[in-house]
Amino acid sequence: MLLKCQSCENEWDYQGESKYYATCPNCHYKVKISEEGDQPKKEEYNISVLGGTGDLGEGIVKRAAAAGYKVIVGSRKYEKAQRLAEEYREGLESSGINGFTVDGDVNQKAAEKSEIVIVTIPYKYASSTVESMDLDEKIVVSTIVPMKKEGDYFKYTPPEEGSAAEELQSNCNGKVVSAFQNVPAKLIADLENEFNCDVIVCGDDEEAKEKVKEFVNDLSGLRSLDGGPLSHSSMVESETVKLLNLSLENPMKHVYVVYKGE
Repeated sequence: MLLKCQSCENEWDYQGESKYYATCPNCHYKVKISEEGDQPKKEEYNISVLGGTGDLGEGIVKRAAAAGYKVIVGSRKYEKAQRLAEEYREGLESSGINGFTVDGDVNQKAAEKSEIVIVTIPYKYASSTVESMDLDEKIVVSTIVPMKKEGDYFKYTPPEEGSAAEELQSNCNGKVVSAFQNVPAKLIADLENEFNCDVIVCGDDEEAKEKVKEFVNDLSGLRSLDGGPLSHSSMVESETVKLLNLSLENPMKHVYVVYKGE
C-alpha cells in the first residue's frame, strides 16, 4: 500500500498490519490509513482522565477512545462525569468513530478501575486530589503546569519539589510520569484537526514510562519522545509557559513543538 506523509510528504510502500495508522519511516509521524471500521480494542486495561472537563482532558478522552482504549472520565461529582461522558460519546459518533467505550465516574472510582490515571486537574487541586487515593501500582500521568499571570505575561512557578510532577509523586504512591504539558488543548480536543505534535515523556520507572509512550503514540497526531527522569519535568513544564508567551508576542495561536534531527 502506497502512503504519503502529510508532514514531510515522504511516500513509501507500507507493508505493516495496522488498518488505521502507519508511522512514516522518514519523520516518524503517524499517517491515517483508513477511516472505515471500528478501532481495535485494548481490553487489557482502562485509561481514566481525572478532571476530564477541560479541552486537554476532552482531547485525551476522545483520541484515546478513538484509538480503542476503554476510557473513564473522572470528576468530583458522579452526575457531571456521566454528563461529560455522554457528550464525548456524541462527539465521537458525530466524527464517524464507532466501537468505542467511554464512561464516567467519580475520581476515586475512575482511578480504581484504571491502570493509567491521567491527571488534568488544575495545579492547586491536583496533589490534594491524589493524596487521598490508593494509587499503588497505578501509572499516574501528570499533565500539570504551575504558572501565574504577571502583567501581560505568564510565569512558571514550580513548587519546592522542582516540578508539578515531582510534587505529585511526593503526594501519591503511584508511579508518576509526566506528559502532554506542551500539547495545545484546543487542537487536541478537535478530532477533525490532524495536527502533529511531539509529547515529551519523563519518569523514573522505565516500564511505566514506556507504557505512557506507547499510549501517546496510539493517539492520532501525537508522537512521544523520551525526556529522561522525572526531575526533567520542570524543563518540559516551563516550555509550556514559553509557548504561551510566544503566542502573545506573535501572530499565532495554539503554539506547539515538533522536534527534528538527523
